[in-house]
Parts: sequence; structure tokens; C-alpha cells
Amino acid sequence: ALLTMGNETALRIADDRFPFVLLAGRWMWAGSMLLMLGCAVHETQVLGTPVWRDVWIHAALFSTEAVLLLIKWWWIVVGPLLVVWFGAGFVARREPGYATRASIGTGRLGITVSMGMFLAVTMTIWALVNNVLDASVEGAGYRPCIFAFEPAASAPKPAASAGPNVCMWTSKNAKIAAASQALPSAHAVLDDRYVKSTGAFSLLATLLLVLVAYLLVMFTPSVAAELKLIADARRDAHQKALDKRSAKHVKATLLRRTLHARNLGRWLTTGYRWLDLVVAVVSGLGVALSLGIALLFFTTVFEHAMVTTQLDRLGLVRLVTLLDGVENVVSSLSQALFDPLQALVFSAAGVGAALSVLGGQLSRRIPSLRGPTDVALDVDNHFRELPRTNIPRAHIFSRYAALLRHVQARGYDRVVVVSHSQGTVISAELLRFLTSRAQLAPTAGDAPSLDDKPLPPVSLLTLGCPLRQLYGARFPGLYGWVLAKNGGVFGPRATDIGVQRWMNGFCSGDYVGRWLWSDAAHEPVLRHPTANAVGHDRFGRVDVYTGFNPTPPDERRLQPAREVEVCLGLGAHTHYLERDQTMVAWMIDWLIRARPLGEPGGAAALARPVTLDATAGTPAQVVGGEASVVSGGKAGPAAAPHAPAPPP
Repeated sequence: ALLTMGNETALRIADDRFPFVLLAGRWMWAGSMLLMLGCAVHETQVLGTPVWRDVWIHAALFSTEAVLLLIKWWWIVVGPLLVVWFGAGFVARREPGYATRASIGTGRLGITVSMGMFLAVTMTIWALVNNVLDASVEGAGYRPCIFAFEPAASAPKPAASAGPNVCMWTSKNAKIAAASQALPSAHAVLDDRYVKSTGAFSLLATLLLVLVAYLLVMFTPSVAAELKLIADARRDAHQKALDKRSAKHVKATLLRRTLHARNLGRWLTTGYRWLDLVVAVVSGLGVALSLGIALLFFTTVFEHAMVTTQLDRLGLVRLVTLLDGVENVVSSLSQALFDPLQALVFSAAGVGAALSVLGGQLSRRIPSLRGPTDVALDVDNHFRELPRTNIPRAHIFSRYAALLRHVQARGYDRVVVVSHSQGTVISAELLRFLTSRAQLAPTAGDAPSLDDKPLPPVSLLTLGCPLRQLYGARFPGLYGWVLAKNGGVFGPRATDIGVQRWMNGFCSGDYVGRWLWSDAAHEPVLRHPTANAVGHDRFGRVDVYTGFNPTPPDERRLQPAREVEVCLGLGAHTHYLERDQTMVAWMIDWLIRARPLGEPGGAAALARPVTLDATAGTPAQVVGGEASVVSGGKAGPAAAPHAPAPPP
């Protein structure tokens, strides 16, 4: 009864995301219970006066064998299907364009991670309950009805009072193995099934660790920057003191800062560029192992001697030898890997539980530690479609629209939206939806509207935007407009979301989102979202890892620009809105005071700059600064003279 209640609770929780799980799970559980009941009735009728504890243990173990047999048949069917699926991916990759390759890579990543996690979790659950199961069957005897079992000399023996079991059906392999054996203990049989059922998949689950190791190597420098273990020189008080003493120190600091930012950015870019290949290798090895497991299972569900004889008649003697060799290798490797893999899974489960329980405290005291987890949860919530009556994305959009409706009613002249991370995706998608007409993509003359009333002119600032690096790269069918070629640039247009200006800022090591635009002058199609050529940049940027030259840029050039982005230097995904991010402050300030597009007026009509340096411990003041661009080891030219302070 307790197991049934626990199973029902777990199925209901899963049914919120996967409605078919509850129906299928109930049928499977009911089938298992009926099979166990039928086995108990059959043994009672045959033996007459059995020991009831032994009867139910025998019935439960027979049902377990039947379930494991069905799982083996599932793998026998799925193994060849995975080979067909993997081969079809290579055929589909022949189609031109990045979208096909990206869709195949995303599918491989999804299946590899989901199957690896499923195996790891299943092995963990069985390992957790194995000791309890051993204790519950202690002293009972059981002769396997389906699988062959040859107990070791050191295997535990059943109690002298243990009664025999009666099988509803017995396989030939089990009959042959039991012919020369005494009654084994249920404890030994259960341990044998545990080792063989989990050990066979240790190699397959270990492949997931290869992918995890690659991601750790790829993201470790960015995480170090996130935790400020790699700190920008401008944040060091001693370095600032040196900079004040001599202009040479300023240029040296600028050079070092930019080179560090570029190195961090290139490392992360290389990792993203090779990710699909690593996933292809891991998934290919997983498919090969799955096929090998299917072949091994095929020899166990039928009589082993019969399978060997039939293959020998077909002239497949080498295949028989290969299967035997593979079985020995897989068995030895699985046993060698199983214990450390189990320890790793237990450790990961413990860390996950600790993060769940202590997540609130960690968020307040060490926010950066939860950054990657929050990113994954944000993406999961964004794409969650079930239950249909409680879609998180719909609630987010409705609250966002309500806020815009309130702003619209206040009669503002302009609206500036400042967004970060997942908020950039939500903002862009909502504005694109509000700008579309009759479910058609927005055109150049469209503007966002609510209740058939246009919003004031909207400008958007995105920080750490994952539209290109994650969403466009993984789901090109849904976000084709993000990767589209528009004139001489690959990337979205401000008109795609109905905004007047779209500014994007990012740190070079941001593992979530970085640049949105790249040069398309010499590329007919986008080869990969990590393409990062900037071409002839109007604002002096040498590559995507450098800033404006001069800094701030010439506002007369900036005024007509609709899409502008800049690298903010060394950093990762957080800290964009901290006090020392003067460039972010300047971009917000510029979007607030910039004239609407098409409004008449000369240079004198530009609003006076009010960009402030709000570094802790110093009075707020208007700042200029040197360019953050470094090319060929030389610092960029100095910025324009400091602007005068605004009137109080």
C-alpha cells in the first residue's frame, strides 16, 4: 500500500509536465500488481500450505524478473532504432545552412543528456533501496524463473526453513542453470539482478561524465570571472592608484585588461564552436554501446545455445566470438566503473539536495554560485508548455503587458527597457508579438501596441542576451529571425521587435549571452552563431571582445544608429548593474536622452550628457575615459575631452 501511494504521488508530480505518464504508469503498476497476485495464487495452489512471507517474496521477485525482461526487450528494439536515428542525422546534415546542423545537434544533446540522466537516476534509486530490499528478503530462498543464475561459493544461503518457489513460467536458460544447483537465497538472486541490471549500463552512463567534463573545462574560466577570482584590473584599488600617478600605467592597464577579456572570450567561443562535435562523438559512442547492449540482451532472452547455433549456421562465427568478447569486456569495465560512478551520482544528488534546501541562503550570501542553476531553470520555465492552464511564460507575459499598459496610460514621451539574461528574451519576444499584425512578422513601419493603442517610442538595452548564443544556436527554427542576414549583418533588426534603438552589452566570458550581430559582407550564409567578425565598425571596435573607440563614442554618429553593441570587458553573466559598470550607466543614460529617430534638429539639439561614475566612496561625477580597444598591442587613442558637469 505504501509503495502504491508513493508511486501514485510520483506519477501525479510527473503528470504536470508529461500527461501520458500518469495513464501509462497506472497501467504498468496495475499490471505488475496483477502479475504478482497471480503468481502468489499459483504458488499457493501448487504447494497447498506455503509460508505466506515466502509466497509474497517469490511473487515480488517473479514480477521483478518479468519487468526486467520487458526492459531488455525494450533495449533490443531501441538499440537498432538509435543506430537508424544517428545515421539519419548524418544524411540530414547534407542540407545547406546552419539551421539543419543546429537542429540535429540539439536533438543529439537532448537525447544524450536525458538518457544519461535517466540511467544515472535509475541506478541511484536502485542503489538506495537495495539494502532495504536485501533485508526484506533475508532468509528466503528463490530459484530464478526467467534469468540464468549461477551463485558464487561465497553467496549467502537461504534459511533451512525456506520453502521453494513455483514459477508460472520458466525460461530454458533458467532451467539449464538450475538443473545442477541447490535452492539459492533470494538475497543472492536480488544482488545478482542488481549488479547485472545496473552494471551493464555503467559505461553508457559514464559517457555523460565525458560531456560534463568538457563543459567544466569550457566554463571554468567564466565561472572564475563570475566569482571575481579573475578580477578586472580597474577593480583593484592599488592599480587605480598607479594609474593616477602616470599615463603609462593607464595604457598598460588598458592593454592588460583588453587582452585578458579577449583571451577569456576566445576560450568560451572555441568551446561553443566545438560543442556539437563533442556531443556527436559522445552520442555516437552511446549509440554503439546501446547496440552492443541490445545484442547482449538478445542472447539472454532466448536460449543462449540456440542463438549461438543459429549464428554459427549462418556463418557468423566471428560475431559469436565478438559477442562473447564484448560481454566479457563490458562486464569487467562495468564492474570497475560502477562503484565510482555510483559514488559520483550520490555526491551529485547530495549537492543538489543541499542547493535545494539551502538555496535561499546561498542566493543571499553567494549569489554567483546559483548563476548556472538559475539559467537552466529560466530556460526550462520559458519552454514549459504543460500544464496548459498554468504555463509560466504566459504569466510572465501577462504581467509584463500589464506593466506596459500602466506606462502607456501615464502618457510618457518615450520608454526605455533595460533587461538582463532571460529578461532580454522575454522583452524581445513580447515586443515582437505586440508589433506583429495578423500573426505576420513585423515590418519596418510597425510599432508595438496594446489594446489597439500604440506604445510610446521604445528603446531596448539588453545585457547578457542569450538570443543568439543559446536560443538561436539551439532552436534555429523558432529563432530564425535572430540569425537572419539583414544587409551586411547577421542578426536581428530593431524593426523586428518594433523598437527605435536596440543596444546590447556583454562581457567577454558570458556563458549565457554575448553578441547579437556579426559581419555578413563576405559570408552568403551564417556558418555558426559564434561567427564574430565586426567588419568596418562605425564606433571603432576591432573585434567583438573590444569596446568603443573612443569611449564614449561620438554621439553624432550614434544618433542615427538603430542597432549598437559593445563588449564591456572581462566578466561573465552577472555584475552588469554594479556601481563600477560606467559603460552600462552611459548606455542607459544615452537611450533616455537621445532624440527619437527622424526628429529634426542639429548637433546642438543633443541633450547634455549626464553619465556618472558612481564608484563607492567617491562623489558622483561625469566621466570620460580612454578607449578600451587594443589592436596589435597598442592602446587606442584617448577619448574626447571630459564633458562638463551637468547643472545641479
